[in-house]
Amino acid sequence: MFLALEMGKIKKTEIMKKLIVSICISVFTLGVYAQEKEKQERTPEERIEMRLERMKTELSLTKEQESTIREAMIVRSNEVKKIREAHIGDREAMRKALHPVRMTFHRTMKETLSDEQFKKWQEMNLSRKNHPPKNAKGETRKELKRSRDSRENK
Repeated sequence: MFLALEMGKIKKTEIMKKLIVSICISVFTLGVYAQEKEKQERTPEERIEMRLERMKTELSLTKEQESTIREAMIVRSNEVKKIREAHIGDREAMRKALHPVRMTFHRTMKETLSDEQFKKWQEMNLSRKNHPPKNAKGETRKELKRSRDSRENK
């Protein structure tokens, strides 16, 4: 009889452990899902404001610089959107069409920012290129594209 009671306690503790672990996994999974969904729902205007906020703090922008850069970012965003829609599937043509847009934005930034601010802005852009954004699994966009392409070629 004593053995039967012990077996019951062991089973109950194992069941409780499994229940707690499964609850923790569920909560973690929902948190990750909510973060991914939140990232995807940003509009171009929200992305512009986020970049501008970062630039304001790191470059100490004046109100005049801020408004000029905001307008340049909006124009660039609209032009990039049009070019991407026009060159779907032709990556090389899209790159060539985007080059003047990038150069125009670059010129605007150079004219708007002081020499010190401009150098810091260039460093910010280089650091962003050297550390591309990663998804929840830690994969960069290039890695995701490679894995997607390899699956499609099979």
